[in-house]
Amino acid sequence: MTSLISSLLSVGIVLSSMFVTIGVMFVLLKHRDRTVKLPVDREQLQRIPAFGLQQEIQDLQINLIASMLMGVLVVCLISTYFPQYGQLFYDIKVINSELKEFAGELKNS
Repeated sequence: MTSLISSLLSVGIVLSSMFVTIGVMFVLLKHRDRTVKLPVDREQLQRIPAFGLQQEIQDLQINLIASMLMGVLVVCLISTYFPQYGQLFYDIKVINSELKEFAGELKNS
């Protein structure tokens, strides 16, 4: 039960930090849209300059955010459902250090 709570806590921390980052980005973009100074009056335009380019940039931003979310989701799911992989990586590190010590002993003898 403790491992479940700790894994859920770690997933919650990662997801909350990601949502905070996305929220800050959203607020900054909205602030920029409200305060940007165009060379002509907005009401006189049918659409804003470089509208197509801005749409493409927004689409790419959404794709980037979605890719980041999927990457975090995959890492969280793997660490939540397969906690034994953390122990496996630790065991590999220990075995690697023991092999280095053994190779050093062989060199010295």
